[in-house]
Amino acid sequence: MKKLLPIFILLFFSNLSAQVIWNNTYSKPDSDSGNAVFEKANGEYLVLGSSRSRFNTDYDINVLLIDANGDIVWDRYIGEIGRYENGKSFVQLDDGNFIVAGGVGSGSERNSYLVKMDEEANINWDMEYETPLSSQANFVGETTDNNIYFVERIIGDSSKLYLTDASGNVIWTQTYFDVTYDEVAETSDGGYVLIGEQEVEPDNTDIVLTKTNDLGVVSWTQTFGGPGMDGAGSVLQLSDDGFIIAAYYDEQIPDQYFRTYLIRTDDQGNEIWSTMLALYSPGHIIECCGGNGYVFSTTWVELFESKLYFGIQKIDLSGNIIFNKLYRGVQGNGQCVIETQDSGFLLTGSTQGAGGLPSDMRLIKFDSAGNTTLSTGEIDEISTVLSILPNPAVDFVILRLDETYQGTIEAVRLYNSMSQKIINQERISSKEKVLDLTILSNGIYFVDIITSLGDTLTHKLIISK
Repeated sequence: MKKLLPIFILLFFSNLSAQVIWNNTYSKPDSDSGNAVFEKANGEYLVLGSSRSRFNTDYDINVLLIDANGDIVWDRYIGEIGRYENGKSFVQLDDGNFIVAGGVGSGSERNSYLVKMDEEANINWDMEYETPLSSQANFVGETTDNNIYFVERIIGDSSKLYLTDASGNVIWTQTYFDVTYDEVAETSDGGYVLIGEQEVEPDNTDIVLTKTNDLGVVSWTQTFGGPGMDGAGSVLQLSDDGFIIAAYYDEQIPDQYFRTYLIRTDDQGNEIWSTMLALYSPGHIIECCGGNGYVFSTTWVELFESKLYFGIQKIDLSGNIIFNKLYRGVQGNGQCVIETQDSGFLLTGSTQGAGGLPSDMRLIKFDSAGNTTLSTGEIDEISTVLSILPNPAVDFVILRLDETYQGTIEAVRLYNSMSQKIINQERISSKEKVLDLTILSNGIYFVDIITSLGDTLTHKLIISK
């Protein structure tokens, strides 16, 4: 019997519109995750995931129907005992059915796998695509002429793009060596755009944006990144035929975190602008229905605590932050975010299994400002104008405000993990402040910066001597 842990609330606004917000964990006997979601016209949600809870021996494709308040209507599986089946992405077809893409196999061997199902998760057909090396379909879509395309990652740092007919029969494939693509989309000219990464040398990968013609033949490739381990999560073609990329960038600074890296390009992949933000790995990026910006999920990794946290971020058309939130009350990773009919957002993912406990599917419904039902103490508005270096620190740390920020540092307060105030310095009036940490012991601390504009900027600081 499934155990549902729900919290939900209805918010009313002065314009008489309403947005439902809730966050639910769907606990079952073994490990489960939510990988993609689709909102139906009636406001219900079809959720695609992977689950070990059916047989407790191997993963199955898991499809759930969730109502507008986050309650389960039904919970169904696609798979066989003793065989691995995984659903990574799905798309609704013009005929109203759905195509699921993922992997299938036994033991350590995997092949790409497509399943056509109706909206009740009844199978119309399924197809396995065998390769000499283990592989899995990562992303699937339908072309304007109702064929199906998907990209698979192959062990050994290669990828293959497939085009099939409406019954899953292969029309053509293209293999791309020494590059691993995570996502593909049909472009306005009938070709395809792929996003992924490639190894330049050991401990150095670059982001790769590739445009192909309608047969998957490469038209051009652009790379982005620096000397570290950079990679991409998602790409979206825009109305001017250019692209926006959600990626991550390795700044190779002592804090050991990656930065979310957003890149806006023209129709040839040439950079128009880029920006880096203080988050980690981005998920699928979407364009807001009002045309006023983009939203994507992120997964924040606490390396020293071995924890993962959900995040969600919205930027405007020029890459400026509208909201930027981390939900520390939810350990786990965010996979897919969609904009809902009430102008809110729904995030799918999984809780982080710890101490031998299985992971659970997690869904979080936000309003249009990124708010949900987590308490204030569990939500951080992440500062992108304040840098703390080095982090982890030993004997000192430099607090620095970005030059674009109009205010100055007026006060600094440092708290330990028990919320006890350790340092309180005032009347600073500077863009930069050096804190002496020599008398402090190893541990996790929180820095509050009060600025001349009245803002309070918070950052986590790790001391490791």
